Amino acid sequence: MATDLLENQVGKPVKVTYSDDGEIRVLRGTVVRCFGFVELELPDGHHFLVNLAKIDRILEIDEDRLSRRRDQPTVID
Repeated sequence: MATDLLENQVGKPVKVTYSDDGEIRVLRGTVVRCFGFVELELPDGHHFLVNLAKIDRILEIDEDRLSRRRDQPTVID
């Protein structure tokens, strides 16, 4: 199931929750490819591989909402 979902997300930003040595980790990045692992391009440009069997949750990030948030000025009182 994760493979099908991630194959449809290639080129799109996602948030992936996965288990690694008993710890829950969260990554945000753009799906580059999916082949038993998912390859994510992180915001800093590095690529990270996550074993599909370790993925607990995949959330699609709404690009429009994300870009609107960036366009809004920061208000400091």
